[in-house]
Amino acid sequence: MPDTPTGTIEVLDRQTLRELLQEGHAPVVTLAHPTERAVADPQQNALRAKQQRKLAADALVAAGVDERTQGAILADIDALIGDHDYWAHQLEGLVHYAWQGGSRTYRVPYPVDARAEVDQRPHLQPLLPALELGGAFHVLALSQGQVRLLRCTRSAVERLDLADAGIPASLDEAVAADDADPPHLDHRAASAGGDRQVFHGHGGSEHDSKQVEKFLRAVVRGVDRLLANAKAPLVLAAVEELAAGFRARTRLPTLAGPFISGSPDERRDEELRDAAWPIVEDVLRAPVHRAIEQHRAKQGTGLALADLPEVLMAASMGRVGTLLVRRGAQRWGRFVPGEGLQAEHDEPTGPHDEDLVALAVATTLLHGGDAFYLDPSEMPVDEALAAVTRF
Repeated sequence: MPDTPTGTIEVLDRQTLRELLQEGHAPVVTLAHPTERAVADPQQNALRAKQQRKLAADALVAAGVDERTQGAILADIDALIGDHDYWAHQLEGLVHYAWQGGSRTYRVPYPVDARAEVDQRPHLQPLLPALELGGAFHVLALSQGQVRLLRCTRSAVERLDLADAGIPASLDEAVAADDADPPHLDHRAASAGGDRQVFHGHGGSEHDSKQVEKFLRAVVRGVDRLLANAKAPLVLAAVEELAAGFRARTRLPTLAGPFISGSPDERRDEELRDAAWPIVEDVLRAPVHRAIEQHRAKQGTGLALADLPEVLMAASMGRVGTLLVRRGAQRWGRFVPGEGLQAEHDEPTGPHDEDLVALAVATTLLHGGDAFYLDPSEMPVDEALAAVTRF
């Protein structure tokens, strides 16, 4: 049995972005636009892609790319545009990268700003929110009649196999499997002022409480073992008594404080995912909040940068540990590592210009740093970039 749960949900992580940067070679098209999950005419989604495709083709012409190479770079997006079924299964945004000989397409669970650009490398800014909002989390739907362990992202959900982890699917299954073991009650009572934990079954008898105790022990044992090395937060969905019993026995540090109260049996997997999201959102965004506070705390120490040339130089040297990027920010020009910023413009002025914001993001990630995409109101300074350096 693996140490951490596996499944079919693809979670976009920093390693994926680093691989994309290493694979995509110039000229690279970055094409992004919002989409709709439920739309009467799926071709409305395709139409947005077609409009961005036209802008990307114009940008390739401006970059001096010949017509044959243009066709090769845009071939995969052309194929998607013609796939009617594809556009009926969208999330809130689509990001497409294309270069001669390769492409990657990502459906993301949040709106993206429309863009169609040609540069030396993929512009990763539209994917940065996926590093936090696309992070995985688990939901344990716990009742005596049914146990479900779900692995979720903001837009997807799948059930993990309980049998492989030794987790009983119900109270009846736990009792049947544990009949040979002597009962080990966990009634906590006792001294004056102490609390008391007693489980009640359907009839409230001691026999029923022993069965519930067996059931809880088996669930906790299996879930703790399966998620022992998982960093994703776990949200419990259960009636108050079972929730308290699980919480008292588990050793998982990832268990969220709030839980989804009430029996989960009548709630679909997708409903449980959506109910858990408000609980885990702040947990998943905690690294962003810490990075903002770190920048504020280190201002004036030389470890918090916001000047574009300084940020670029620090990133090229591997000094940037965390990069904060203002949503929509773009600065075009040329930067030479070891020499510094050679030119800076609001718009590209020629084929040798590159988006310096995208360059800072790419360089930071390739050196093992983090990058976060923030609304202007969240930025600790009124600049395109803010960096916290390692040294």
